Amino acid sequence: MRSDAAFVSLEQALRRWLQPGQTIIVGMCGLPGAGKSTLAHELIDSLVGVRAATVSLDDFYLPRAERLAKGIALRGAPGTHDLTLLDGLLGQLRSRSCHVTLPVFDRGTEQRLAPRLCKGPLDLCLVEGFLVGIDAPGYESLRSSLSRLIFLDVDPEAALLARRRREAALLAAGQAAMTDAEVLHFWHHSLWPQVDRYVMPLRERADVVVSLRPDHSISMVYFPDGTLRN
Repeated sequence: MRSDAAFVSLEQALRRWLQPGQTIIVGMCGLPGAGKSTLAHELIDSLVGVRAATVSLDDFYLPRAERLAKGIALRGAPGTHDLTLLDGLLGQLRSRSCHVTLPVFDRGTEQRLAPRLCKGPLDLCLVEGFLVGIDAPGYESLRSSLSRLIFLDVDPEAALLARRRREAALLAAGQAAMTDAEVLHFWHHSLWPQVDRYVMPLRERADVVVSLRPDHSISMVYFPDGTLRN
């Protein structure tokens, strides 16, 4: 269990945001490669006594064939997610369903896998992804469902390096992944235009900004009342 002050301040914020008898949905956004999935899972694991789960917006990507049928070559842009599936999950959370179905997407094969099932009703669902909270057609339901938004702020070069290392490790393990050249093309031609247009503006309206060092450790946590934790 992590005990550094910055992390603990985030955990405490999540606990403060809980609403008895309701499922709150907290968004976590930031650059690809910022470490959103890792931090989200660590936070959920720290919430002892809270019925909570995390899901990635990546798990709502359309399978490759469906995306290509829409004329979209690369995933990552708004419109490459299954918004019907996403709205279905939001409906389960709002209705306090006793059984919550969380989708799973394999980014290597670009296919949907068997979903994860978790026991509800949830007290909290942490939805992470670089497009979480954006103002774009089709994503209004998710944006309006968020009780709070956490923005992970990291140097873009550090984020890109993390992505390159992740894909290289997958290839070395014999798993489906992108080559380094494919990562660079994907980053510059698919991801970065979306980050610049949709993601960076979210920093200004986030409830909490988490500043990360190049190694993805937390440097500082900025709260709306001006409080800092490091």
